[in-house]
Amino acid sequence: FASSGNQGSSTSISSPACNSGVISVGATYDSNLGAEPDSGTYQTLFGGTWPTCADATTSATVITCFTNSHAQLDLLAPGARITSAGMGGGTSTYRGTSQASPTVAAVAALMIEANPTLAVHPDWIQSILYSTGVDVTDSKNGFTFRRINALAAIQYVLPDEGWGPPANDAFANATVVSSPPYRWSQEVFQATTAGTDPSGVNLCNVVTRSDTVWYRYTPLQAENVSISTEGSTYDTVVGVYTGTEGALTLVACNDDTDALHNLRSSTLNFNATGGVTYRIMVARYGTASTSASVLRLSVSNTPVGDTIALFNNTNNTVSLVDSLVTTPSPVNYATYPAGFSTTGGQLIMGDWNGDGQKTPGIYANGAFSFTNGIGFTGTWTGIWIGLVGRPAVAGRFNSAFNNDCIGAVDSGNFPPYGIAYALYFTCNLTSGPTPPLTFQWLSVLLPDSQGHTGTAQFTAGDWNNDGVDSIAIRRTNFIAFTNVPPTTLESAFNLAQYFGSPSAVSYGSFVSGDWDSNGVDSFGLVYSNGAFY
Repeated sequence: FASSGNQGSSTSISSPACNSGVISVGATYDSNLGAEPDSGTYQTLFGGTWPTCADATTSATVITCFTNSHAQLDLLAPGARITSAGMGGGTSTYRGTSQASPTVAAVAALMIEANPTLAVHPDWIQSILYSTGVDVTDSKNGFTFRRINALAAIQYVLPDEGWGPPANDAFANATVVSSPPYRWSQEVFQATTAGTDPSGVNLCNVVTRSDTVWYRYTPLQAENVSISTEGSTYDTVVGVYTGTEGALTLVACNDDTDALHNLRSSTLNFNATGGVTYRIMVARYGTASTSASVLRLSVSNTPVGDTIALFNNTNNTVSLVDSLVTTPSPVNYATYPAGFSTTGGQLIMGDWNGDGQKTPGIYANGAFSFTNGIGFTGTWTGIWIGLVGRPAVAGRFNSAFNNDCIGAVDSGNFPPYGIAYALYFTCNLTSGPTPPLTFQWLSVLLPDSQGHTGTAQFTAGDWNNDGVDSIAIRRTNFIAFTNVPPTTLESAFNLAQYFGSPSAVSYGSFVSGDWDSNGVDSFGLVYSNGAFY
């Protein structure tokens, strides 16, 4: 844990709090202290680099104006005024993020005392501190963070000392999942396994499982459901079923979120039908344990609208983010190894088989490789596009296909007008490695002669809710786009808008999606510092 700093910044936090592997902590007030400081500003009170600011009102849900805060800030804790043991005896009362950070560390120590299995899982500690915390919004920048709740965090990790199997050990006694978002914590020590509990092909090919517990959920209407066991203290396997005991039909299952990186929790998504009861079984991978084991189960609705996928080309990982809320919780990220080398390639999401789920694809050196699964897999299919070094773009370019198409944008000088662009694409991803390509002339777009600068970036989307995607181009602050489908030989970019450059940290990556689930795609920019606009 490290304090975020006391310069009052709304755009950055201090080192070492900004480093990877560090949990950064900002300060709230301990309680209602009236105006703080009593007179003047923190600069007049302390001098140095303290900011010229003051807070007219204070409470445990007010971030101190001196706290450095930005998207990288992880947690909040009381930091003003804090009375503690003083050097040389007695007590001392101070204000600062350096009072907030040790407060969080102390709560973490109490959590480990209550449940020693947490000692080797700092990521679980962070996730629990976040999930049991209280939302607090910083008026300086509008970001919402979580202030720790010490009692809730300790209660969350205390094992159930009751003797015998848990109440939901048997299929017939399944715990009812209330309306999402649902969070539940339980001890599974002494849970048993019935002969009718699924295994093998009905549980992600897991043959040996133990300590099974059951839940049931009946949605009122059709919805997307996400299940996670992140924060559990043992290796979990989750299966979702319909039907009756001994005659269950598998809907979805997951063994490991990321086995390659030893993330043994389970994460899955499935489309639920209203009025249907879904049976959720959580099992331990392998044989039963002889010590306490805590299950953390969360059931939530995955967003109907589009969200963001993040790619790390250094370690070949994919992170799917299931929330557009500012500063998502760690449980909102599903990170797993791509299963295919991404080095030197452009990663792109698309619905490659028409099942409604976008999955990763990689375009590198003229070849496009893709998978139809979410999570680590070694099963990838490859086809040849051939435009080496050109930007790839994906979308449903042809209404005759249910799946997304893949293409690349070629470019060349077209004097005296400037750089001209053309799209080459295919929607046939199943008939062999060298499908024929379709061509669309995009023409000269956002040329230098009209004052446009920066690298040309491309995306595709359904800009008019006609069910077909078409091309958009971005150069720095401006976007030009069209509703002419790529199956039409000559496009017409008669639409444009000013988007701006909301961040100066990098040029940004141009993306599109139906962020608000209204049937119409719109634009976005993702920056190297993790900000998405």
